[in-house]
Amino acid sequence: MLILIDSSSSSTFINQSIAHSLQYTVQEAPLVKVTAANGGILPSAGVVPEITWYTQGHTFTTATKVLNIKHYDMILGIDWFEQFSPMGVDWKRKA
Repeated sequence: MLILIDSSSSSTFINQSIAHSLQYTVQEAPLVKVTAANGGILPSAGVVPEITWYTQGHTFTTATKVLNIKHYDMILGIDWFEQFSPMGVDWKRKA
């Protein structure tokens, strides 16, 4: 999966087609209108309450909203960052 880590995104999203191809159960949710980086408005009316994924030896379980995004399989938003707050990152050492 190609994941964008985006601290300016209000929520975490999974690509609609990826959610279906991985056979996640998508639950109905209140309609949310999401403003994309290009200024377009995308509707989201579904959620996957629990996606478990792995990267670099770490396991995460994340709730996601379903969105018809084109260039990424998942976008990690500020809600994901808040789960692990506070964070300490040394950008120079990349650690």
